[in-house]
Amino acid sequence: LEDALDAVRLRSEVHTLQQQLLASVEKVEAVSDEQFAQDFRALASSIKSLSRSMKMSSDTIIPEEASSSLLVSGVDMGYWAARSHKKYMIEAFVWSVLIVCVFNSPFRLFGRDYSTICDMFTFMFGIQHDGQWPTPSEEAERWKYTTVEQLTEMVDRDVITRGAVTHAHQGLENSIMSARLVTRNAIEGNLARLSPGKDFSHVEGIVNKAFGLALQMALQRSRLQIVYPEIGDVYALGETPALTIIHESEGVEKGRVAFIVNPGLAKWGDAHGRHLEQRLDLVPPLV
Repeated sequence: LEDALDAVRLRSEVHTLQQQLLASVEKVEAVSDEQFAQDFRALASSIKSLSRSMKMSSDTIIPEEASSSLLVSGVDMGYWAARSHKKYMIEAFVWSVLIVCVFNSPFRLFGRDYSTICDMFTFMFGIQHDGQWPTPSEEAERWKYTTVEQLTEMVDRDVITRGAVTHAHQGLENSIMSARLVTRNAIEGNLARLSPGKDFSHVEGIVNKAFGLALQMALQRSRLQIVYPEIGDVYALGETPALTIIHESEGVEKGRVAFIVNPGLAKWGDAHGRHLEQRLDLVPPLV
């Protein structure tokens, strides 16, 4: 009961603060669905290029951190025996890192020092939605974008999207830079064990694209989330338009998801933050 009362009290205080903030924050131009789809596919393409550049043999041992990562956890290890499937696993691993380190909250990109904001978001609005996010509502989305707008007024956006140091707000800047470094190291550290000696400098570009996309998603009045099915979910040709399948599986009319190559991007609501009960899949997951 005390937690419930605290949540109500906190919502009231935040609502009052937001009404004050709304009068002063800069209005962000809505990004079109087509642009979001294009940016997501550009990120996916960079990850795919990285996976295809990896030199591996059929005897290459997959690190446990990769084989147990979010999108491939529970997948039969036999699926990774083929070299082509190992490359799919690399894509899934990189996406798993990005989901955990960047996309699993609108505020994750600000780093560990600001993780209490992630906790506050779910404490006030719940975890009943996909990815244990709050269910989309005008109140939740307003809290999301006004909070992100205020944080981005404290630092140059290039700090987030390119890792450019400006020393404008050193505490926040350091937290963002640390989040970027953790993300990059998680990708490079594990992939280096698969392909020793490879130059991973272009991972920085993947991190830049991911943080830039996450920032734009968080600033919208609508809800945008990275989405993916569960291992074992049903796929049926013509009946599950929110899923696409790899070319090796073309012709399969019905089956179950064996592994996920990359997640998708979904949107709830419109550019004005209304009709939040309506979902639109901008890019379907690849399974």
